[in-house]
Amino acid sequence: MTTEPSPTASSIDWKNLFVSFNGRIRRQHFWVGVIVCIIASIVGGLLPSIIGYVVSLALLWPYAALFVKRGHDFGKPTSFSYIPIGLFVVSTVLSLIYTFFTEAATAAALQSGDPAAVLAVSSAWGPLIGLAGLVGLVGLGFLIWYG
Repeated sequence: MTTEPSPTASSIDWKNLFVSFNGRIRRQHFWVGVIVCIIASIVGGLLPSIIGYVVSLALLWPYAALFVKRGHDFGKPTSFSYIPIGLFVVSTVLSLIYTFFTEAATAAALQSGDPAAVLAVSSAWGPLIGLAGLVGLVGLGFLIWYG
């Protein structure tokens, strides 16, 4: 008889959860992994812009691992998991474009000293912000349905 504790159904193998694409994960483990990734993404968003985007892109692998394994458990093909991963990439790229161009345009507008130019720069990016919001909502809907 061994004295080692036996793994329970609720124990989480963190390395397997975020790194491996093999196997299945339970719904509870999927949501725990998603919450950890969301918290890491929020912390990355608080960092300076380029470092935050590097952190955000680095989270692509754990998100992909979570969705592929949940897809195995869900009975969906692996290619079905490309939808949320693609939405994540599109949202990150749109956010990156918005940040870099807005920072450059705002700096130029502030240098000119015209307050109307600053407002024009900010309002010109409204459709891009709307598109990023729409992509985020579709991704959120897919996340809720998939989890």
